[in-house]
Amino acid sequence: MTPRLSPTPKPTPRLYASPEFVLCAGCVLFHFPRQDHALTNGHRDDDSAPRLGSDFRVCILHHLTKDEWMLPKGRKDEGESIEEA
Repeated sequence: MTPRLSPTPKPTPRLYASPEFVLCAGCVLFHFPRQDHALTNGHRDDDSAPRLGSDFRVCILHHLTKDEWMLPKGRKDEGESIEEA
């Protein structure tokens, strides 16, 4: 007899009033490990696209008080333009 899996609960939607919205600027910090490839006629002997492997790293932050994991981002300050943020 195969054990029956319970359905995954759906996330509860949250509603936020407009004064609670914050403009943020985000980024994804990542690191591809350096790979030394042999050159043939001045070109790489394989495609030059980085490859994802066990050494590929992405920066994520852990907010301890909220116990949330997130990508690093900045927030637009009052009086600051979008370009400055």
